[in-house]
Amino acid sequence: MARLTTRKCDDFVLCIATGKQGYKYEEDHLSRRSIYNYLVYGSGLLNGEYIPERTLYDVRSHLYRRVEYIAQQDFYMIAFNVFDKEDADNWSGAIIDSSFTCNANNSHLLCLDGNPIVNGVELKRYSHSKLERNKHYDITMNGGVLAIFDKYK
Repeated sequence: MARLTTRKCDDFVLCIATGKQGYKYEEDHLSRRSIYNYLVYGSGLLNGEYIPERTLYDVRSHLYRRVEYIAQQDFYMIAFNVFDKEDADNWSGAIIDSSFTCNANNSHLLCLDGNPIVNGVELKRYSHSKLERNKHYDITMNGGVLAIFDKYK
């Protein structure tokens, strides 16, 4: 058994899944929009590929395939989804752990876990913000996990 929810943002959708070890999830290629997965905790197999916890895992290679996820442990997964599959290759994602200056025109900062502090504001899980080009972002990790997602077209 798993619990599935979504959070729609302006340029993307987060799908959140929590479940128990042994849970099996299947999704056909027609409805699949996930391009990155992050396991807050737990691990699993996505079409036989091991997905470890606390890693931003690029799953674009599975975008046009039927997928099967099998939980190897109790899990909490956040999936970053695009609205249009044709946009998938226009996005990049990465975990960040230090201050930076935004150098892209369409970047989004997403808190995946904990309570990092960005420019003096303490974030919580799912907090997200569209970033401003050439603006500096002062980061204190404070036990948190942040990801940046850039859209290039």
